[in-house]
Amino acid sequence: MLERVLRRTMPALVGAALAAAVPAAPAGAQESLAVSYGFAGALTAPPVFDGTFLHLDALWAGVVTPANPVLNARWNPVTLHSHDSVDVSTGLSNGSFQMTFATGDILFGDWFEDVTRLSAIGEGPFTQRLTVLGGTGQFAGATGLFTGAGVAATSGATVSGTGRLTLAPEPAPVGLLGVGLVGLMAYRRRERRS
Repeated sequence: MLERVLRRTMPALVGAALAAAVPAAPAGAQESLAVSYGFAGALTAPPVFDGTFLHLDALWAGVVTPANPVLNARWNPVTLHSHDSVDVSTGLSNGSFQMTFATGDILFGDWFEDVTRLSAIGEGPFTQRLTVLGGTGQFAGATGLFTGAGVAATSGATVSGTGRLTLAPEPAPVGLLGVGLVGLMAYRRRERRS
């Protein structure tokens, strides 16, 4: 008798457990986060000048702080690698960046700086724009824009700013719910046949 009751109620219990475990979210919902950031960095190799461009590779350490304290604790500290080329005739710099978070997840994108106010020895203020093009893990499909300002010195540079990061919806909970429902349907079909 008990076995029969369990067989009939098990699918409902499994369905209820899956529904409780998977948070309800509108289909295709994206999470948009306001963030602030701050980094200190230095060149990883001497600059290379090719007659027009000054090529720079730098390693930065710092934080990316979302308003959500749980994410803040998981994300930080953050390392940032930048690779850019400064057009010495305009003082504008273009390149790429990669941020690696404490979770191991990565954000990447385009790096732009206006370094027209730097002195001949590379010291002074600059402005920056980071365009997020994607990432890995929780940042897969992410987009965003960060803007900041910093100060460069011969020993390194510091920069801070703000921005908005839009995270793509995570498909895993929806997939888990789908697998659970298919299993539930298969179980019910088998029960009806016997």
